[in-house]
Amino acid sequence: MKKFIATMITVMMLVSPAMAHDHRGGGGGGWVAPFVIGAVVGGVMVEAARPAPTYYAPPPVYYAPQPQVIYVQPQPVYEQRVYTICNPYGYCRQEVQMVRIQ
Repeated sequence: MKKFIATMITVMMLVSPAMAHDHRGGGGGGWVAPFVIGAVVGGVMVEAARPAPTYYAPPPVYYAPQPQVIYVQPQPVYEQRVYTICNPYGYCRQEVQMVRIQ
């Protein structure tokens, strides 16, 4: 396709000066219109030759169930021991101690 466009431009450049020669003494400037018309025709031909775009549906999305992994670590077992400590003056307090059993 690029060769075709390059050929069209080359032909227009070569043919246009020959058509622009005026035998009345003036000259030049007559190459603009054929060049513009050639470019428009070339552009139309290129667009006509281009294949139509192909549109595809979006790809399907598949959802798999998430794997359920359960990690179990053995929990240490604690025993709560409560001590009641009293002094000779009648003041008592409780002391709580967690003791690991295992």
